[in-house]
Amino acid sequence: MNGPIKNANEQSLERKQTWFQRLVELGGLLVFVGLVVEYGPEISGDIALHRAPSIGLMGGLTVTLGVLAETLFALLVTKISRDLQTFADARNAEFHARAAAAEQRTAELQLDIERLRLKTGPRIDSFDFTRLTEMLQSCPRGIVEILYLPNDGEAQWFAIRLLSAIRSAGWEARPDGVFPIPEDVVPAILRDLPLSITKNMSLTIRVGAQPTGVSLVARSIDEENMPATSTYLILRNALTKCGASPAGGFDDSLPENVVRLVVAQKP
Repeated sequence: MNGPIKNANEQSLERKQTWFQRLVELGGLLVFVGLVVEYGPEISGDIALHRAPSIGLMGGLTVTLGVLAETLFALLVTKISRDLQTFADARNAEFHARAAAAEQRTAELQLDIERLRLKTGPRIDSFDFTRLTEMLQSCPRGIVEILYLPNDGEAQWFAIRLLSAIRSAGWEARPDGVFPIPEDVVPAILRDLPLSITKNMSLTIRVGAQPTGVSLVARSIDEENMPATSTYLILRNALTKCGASPAGGFDDSLPENVVRLVVAQKP
């Protein structure tokens, strides 16, 4: 494992420290060599004459050996210091790697929490109302009828925010406001069915929408024969890009120029 990245100042100081250590070691070796040179002839003479060394020679030998030991210990200390620094760098690098992994995991958990919040929270938290207004402002104006599922506070609040964004784009809500789906509504296509059947149908289905999510209901949803400037296509494209992904439905009782936006319960 590589150690931590060091800046130029740290590298410069380390180089200086290394050179100073080498100079100390070199100085010790020079002293040792000088003492050997100084006392070498006397030692050789004593050995040749089988003579006991003098007190001065004994002191010189002691100093020489002491200098040699000091130099060797300095070399060992330097090596041990370098080994300790290597171990410290390795531990430091491991700590940074673990910290980075922990930070990454924390970021991933935060993303998971945010995704869960958007998935389980109200739709107004994940929908881009500002972008919806900007997209509709650059398109031909349309007329929208906004309904929401009764007794569903989240759907009602989402419908109100959608109304505000659509109004801000210069579009018209007709009638003006958001309204719960009427309990007694029965679309023309279902009026021939027995009341016992239509009564048990979901309110959203009665107005041509899906049971959940957001639906756009128009007199016709034949997209192949629909102009690109139609209110239905413009609104569907804008809602999809802003985070709603609306379903389609039709109700032949609607005027040609009106699209019904139905907000059902959150999927």
